[in-house]
Amino acid sequence: MPELDGIEATRRILAANDAARVLILTTFGLDEYVYEALCAGASGFMLKDDPAEQLISAVRIVAAGNALLSPAITKRVIRQFTRIPRAAPPKELGELTERELEILRLIATGLSNAEIGRELFIGDTTVKTHVTHILWAESPPTAVQVPGAAQDTEKTWAAFCLPARATRPGTAIARPQRPFFSLTTNPPVGPPR
Repeated sequence: MPELDGIEATRRILAANDAARVLILTTFGLDEYVYEALCAGASGFMLKDDPAEQLISAVRIVAAGNALLSPAITKRVIRQFTRIPRAAPPKELGELTERELEILRLIATGLSNAEIGRELFIGDTTVKTHVTHILWAESPPTAVQVPGAAQDTEKTWAAFCLPARATRPGTAIARPQRPFFSLTTNPPVGPPR
């Protein structure tokens, strides 16, 4: 394009109308160009040498609100993605029981103590005990750390690639929407095991 490239055009189109959908059609399949196009907000990226039926399908897919990459690009993206080393869970998670891991997964979905209790058919006090064990597994909580644990959940626990089990449609491991547990006002003096 004589005045600006497709990436800048994508940025301008989406700046003018964030509901717009952009499908990049280009001869340039370079990784950097694909990355920049996606960062600019493109919903799809196709190569001009892709078969006509794939191009037509791509227009329909992007227009329907979905995203799509050319099969040749997808192949490279998968190759690159599988090269990224998977982070190992911290050793502290190995110290948790199966029930504590189950509660941790439910905490990460944003459930309250009462909701966790109903889901697992256990009492609130039992949930609180498990939450205390989980907090102690990372390190002994201080009076300052315990109230901040809800905010730390996303950074500390949800990033460990724990298999999530959706408890409600659309629920996945995400930042809790509300405080998810309560402890007594007297923090424990040692692990309750």
